Amino acid sequence: MQIMIDLPLDLEQDLIQQAAQSNIPLQTLILQALHSLTQSTAAVTST
Repeated sequence: MQIMIDLPLDLEQDLIQQAAQSNIPLQTLILQALHSLTQSTAAVTST
């Protein structure tokens, strides 16, 4: 699945910088963040 979103410039730059510091591709960083968010949300709603 492909999803396109428009990010504010400051958020885009923060994500690019964090991916570079972590030495991982930007796509991987975003996927990890979304996965973490969905796991956190699932834990909250299941309690």
